[in-house]
Amino acid sequence: MSNILVDISGNHNNGTINGAISTKNGMAFDGVKSYIPIGSGGFGSLVNNGVFTVALRFYIDDFSSRRILFGDYNNIGAGESCYFEWSVAVDDFVFSVRTAGGANVAITTSFPQVAGWYDAILTWNGTNATIFIDAVNSGTNNDNPGTIENGTTLSIGRGGDFVGLYFNGQIVDFLVFSKVFTEQEIKQYHNQFVNPVIIEDFQNKPVGEFPIEWQKESGAFEIKENTSGNKYLECTINGVAKLLYKDTLLGTASIDYYDGATWTTYEDTLVNLISTHAWLSHDGQYLKFTLTNGDRIDNLIITNGIKQ
Repeated sequence: MSNILVDISGNHNNGTINGAISTKNGMAFDGVKSYIPIGSGGFGSLVNNGVFTVALRFYIDDFSSRRILFGDYNNIGAGESCYFEWSVAVDDFVFSVRTAGGANVAITTSFPQVAGWYDAILTWNGTNATIFIDAVNSGTNNDNPGTIENGTTLSIGRGGDFVGLYFNGQIVDFLVFSKVFTEQEIKQYHNQFVNPVIIEDFQNKPVGEFPIEWQKESGAFEIKENTSGNKYLECTINGVAKLLYKDTLLGTASIDYYDGATWTTYEDTLVNLISTHAWLSHDGQYLKFTLTNGDRIDNLIITNGIKQ
């Protein structure tokens, strides 16, 4: 088996596989010594020191120590141009782009530290270093605009030729573009990994009953049907209804919600999907609906949902 990771762009920035293992999902890194040096220079040389976008898909379940997913980090600053890491100092992902003026360090906000697959889009437009996790703008910084440095050695799975901070997980894509992705391109990249799953539309549920797949934590709920034949779940006594799911990523969700007067479609993250007196939350095992008497829900759609 070849130990060469081929650059599919045709620009011959191939990599040499050192200890990383090919899996059905991508390349697995052991967090101890596996990494892949890329090309013959630093990150800056890949993009001619200009604007860029990096797109990668990765699996992470170890948040216990600092890990560099890719870059030309060298622990001294000079000779660096770009790197992306999980940082225990801030308990978040960090994307650093260095210019002659210093580093632009973008940091995600309260990353949930839930094991799973994520995609990251990292952009630099000459002024702003920005992180998008699963197509959501998760952090930006513009402390030192300018032309990025050349860097020295670029690696996937650790920072350049720095021995240490090895990534523990899997990486599927490592794509570098000499342009800044538009919002539409960011969503297109994310959507190729996401198959929206209609979790519940209640149409096959008996009227007057509580769905057997659901659990009632408190209050009372029942299936009802309108004059058009559309079914929905209505809260008849204030309470919490929940649905068991496994491996549900904190992606986006959509739900039709009736507040006693109007049906509204809400689209947002799983936490605080509905911002009024009703809301949808996720605790790692359950999708939980906190509703008030008269509230109705229908057409629940969630990304990356896998039913238990």
